[in-house]
Amino acid sequence: MPILARAPVRDASVLARRLKVLERFQPRGSLLVVSAGDAAFARAAARAGWRTACAGIAAGGALPPLRAGRWPGGSFDAVALCGVLEEYAAEPDSLLRDTAHYCRLDGLLLVETWDGDHPGAVRAAPRLYAHRDLTMLLARHGFRESRACRLPGPDGGPDDAVTLCVVARYCP
Repeated sequence: MPILARAPVRDASVLARRLKVLERFQPRGSLLVVSAGDAAFARAAARAGWRTACAGIAAGGALPPLRAGRWPGGSFDAVALCGVLEEYAAEPDSLLRDTAHYCRLDGLLLVETWDGDHPGAVRAAPRLYAHRDLTMLLARHGFRESRACRLPGPDGGPDDAVTLCVVARYCP
């Protein structure tokens, strides 16, 4: 059965998979997690030894915490956008521009989003990204893909594997 809406991910195995993908390319350091209200990934990363900060996306996709300049540019070794690009970011280009500002040169971006290529994906989100389209969007903002994978959801079944995870390096 296709997933119809994204709920905050609190499942420990899903959070551990996100960290495993990220840590394959970046030893622990500073991590900014941009989320839509749930800081579970930031807490899991902190328990694993990352220095974390969290910025939430407000209703309607506004990003006041990022635009307000809470941190100096290049402050983070990695930035994670988990489930916000497709559903909550009213302006994906603006979100990625802000993300690039806070990511250090050669830092990492982890994007987890609905997989627009997966046959089980449904149009529950305002936008779905096919792998190629997401790669091109990231490239416009200086992010070059290092790895892409499809992560199964908590149930692990084939219909549940609708999450595309892309790790990209910031090299404008």
